[in-house]
Amino acid sequence: MLTNREVATAIIIGLIVLSIALMPETRRSIPTFLGVLGSAKLLLMFFVYFTDALMLIILAARTGAWTTEMLKDTVLVALVTGLPILMESDNMKSGANIVRKVAREAVGISVFLAAYVNLASFSIPVEVVVQLLVSDPFPHGSGHPLSRS
Repeated sequence: MLTNREVATAIIIGLIVLSIALMPETRRSIPTFLGVLGSAKLLLMFFVYFTDALMLIILAARTGAWTTEMLKDTVLVALVTGLPILMESDNMKSGANIVRKVAREAVGISVFLAAYVNLASFSIPVEVVVQLLVSDPFPHGSGHPLSRS
């Protein structure tokens, strides 16, 4: 059974997919996007990332630090925290810079995300609004309708 928070997330994702499908210029760019997403370098990067995550989960499970009740939260953290940081890593000059940046961002985001996920669930309309406010899909100056730049 899904919580109100999970239903709200599904609603938001559905609205994003629907809005993408309704915009003609976006629909035309989908084949290009899928082509880039399927490039060998990106597929290798995703394979290494998810293999690493799986190995860490297996290690944590063997030591008793991870149980199947944590699966939903684990998937959420891996997708919402790890993938965006991983996608930004090409701007870094060295491996040490990547590790520092990932550690700094992942710890902060993960702690916030874990705290939010473990809060009591609100009603679905409140959850939708809270998630939209927390995620801020339009950083300042990037097309937000209320942006002043």
